[in-house]
Amino acid sequence: LDESCNVFEGQWVWDNVSYPLYKEESCPYLVKQTTCQRNGRPDSHYQNWRWQPNSCDLPRFDALKLLDVLRDKRVMFIGDSVQRGTFESMICMVQSVIPDNKKS
Repeated sequence: LDESCNVFEGQWVWDNVSYPLYKEESCPYLVKQTTCQRNGRPDSHYQNWRWQPNSCDLPRFDALKLLDVLRDKRVMFIGDSVQRGTFESMICMVQSVIPDNKKS
């Protein structure tokens, strides 16, 4: 990102082309308590919003790049249920690029 980019100023924009990055039903790591659709929400349109800073573009999430950067490293998530949701979301985004025979 450009150093002049202020990611804190912007707005939510509708993006039905490149989002969502994963679908709830395709991620086995989500617990029922934190999923909207498994708890009866009939639509999924809320997943098509993304944050758009005013002065720059955020790169699209790249799971392969993240896996490469984190190779041989440990990541620890510490926090409450909001943090757990962040962890689950990251796992769902990453697991989609890992071949089934490599998942544990």
